[in-house]
Amino acid sequence: MTDNRASKRPLSRRSFVIKTAATGLAVAAGADFIRSSSTAHATSNVADPAVSFTLNDMPAPSDKVNLTSFKDTVSRFQKVNPAIKVVGKTDSFDPTTFYAHYAVGNVEDTYKVYFTDVQHLIQIGYAKDITSQIKDWQWYSSIAPGVKQIITDAKGKIYGLPVDAYALGMCYSVPLFKAAGLDPNKPPVTWDQFRLYAKKLTDASKGRHGFAPLSLSNTGGWHLTAMIYSFGGQLQVVKNGRTMANFNDAHGVKALQLLHDMRWVDQSIGPKGMGYNDNTAALASKSIGMGVLAGDQPRFIKTQYGANLNDFILAGMPQAGGNATLMGGDVQLIKPKASDAATKAALEFTQFRYFDLASRDAYDKGQAAGGGAVGIPANVAYVGGLKSALDALDARYANVPVQNYKFFVQANSTLKLLPEPRLQTQKMYALLDVCVQSVLSSKSADPKALLDTAAKQFQTILDSAK
Repeated sequence: MTDNRASKRPLSRRSFVIKTAATGLAVAAGADFIRSSSTAHATSNVADPAVSFTLNDMPAPSDKVNLTSFKDTVSRFQKVNPAIKVVGKTDSFDPTTFYAHYAVGNVEDTYKVYFTDVQHLIQIGYAKDITSQIKDWQWYSSIAPGVKQIITDAKGKIYGLPVDAYALGMCYSVPLFKAAGLDPNKPPVTWDQFRLYAKKLTDASKGRHGFAPLSLSNTGGWHLTAMIYSFGGQLQVVKNGRTMANFNDAHGVKALQLLHDMRWVDQSIGPKGMGYNDNTAALASKSIGMGVLAGDQPRFIKTQYGANLNDFILAGMPQAGGNATLMGGDVQLIKPKASDAATKAALEFTQFRYFDLASRDAYDKGQAAGGGAVGIPANVAYVGGLKSALDALDARYANVPVQNYKFFVQANSTLKLLPEPRLQTQKMYALLDVCVQSVLSSKSADPKALLDTAAKQFQTILDSAK
């Protein structure tokens, strides 16, 4: 759960989030924190005098449903923590500006950042060691192994608390499947099948294409990474202690060649470049039949574009030998200069906000009442008892066609959910964007040559970052 999920992608999210000037909301909240989950209770050690902390991801005023949920969460927190003051800022993480803000001290005590940036922030000293606090947390053992490695350095120290995660899958239009003679209950499970489906879904007379890959603002690299995983590739490998660019091997070439051939041989991909959520809008308007989406993304079909969610099915990422898909998400970090009291208060609130089961129950109820979408299977950051409890709460207030996501759930129960590459990920995505854009804009583009050039450029970035 998160109160501002539209801000949770890599740089790709930035094209969707409505940016506003950073403003503050100060709300009294407090000490003697009682973690009111159904399984455990604990009392905060945060003592008087009152302590305050700032956080970066309060929803903007334009995001009324999520802002209301955020305020309600703070209100619930303050009832058991009257000595803690939560100061929210509408300054969601943007990797293109964050580092400059940090350099001049213009960052909050706790900030939610993408998986892609966590390791880099740890390495450059922008995240506080919170090992003792997190290892003592009741749900530490429930953090998914792939997510745990994102928040941990080479010495085993922990620097962040994962708050949500998603897996990439494939969403498609039921009416368009039926119109093309395809069975909506038989989604493509291989890329070969996917390519055939895309050709059948394409209708030039209506300006409709079977598929639209993302290619702008680092989204092309983000989705190409997931495709390479599904082909069996790894984009970064370590050899003799040196991290090497590896996305130009046979797996990467096959993935990029597929996009080239769908664009120029099949003509099932159109010429228009797309950024984050553009393909969601295209699905809603029936200008494409299929799109790669994150598990939480179909909700925008309803909340942003007013389409009927019953008309869309979410399935697993098509495969070509890798049996894997990409997993991304958000981690809550603490500024190293934050006081011990502010650190403790920030962690108490983060744990309450995302994982207190009574508060989560109220959150889901409020989201459903306010017109949000509840019940889409999104969070893969946690496993075991915590995940089961959160899933049960989502199911209680589900207002989406849960049966339309069974293929996605089934696929991800067997696929490997691989985290995004650990080092300089956004810069890697930017270079891969160019590769995707090139094969979509030029019939003569050479996927192997493009990836070789990008790998050479990225290796320079990796080596210079040490």
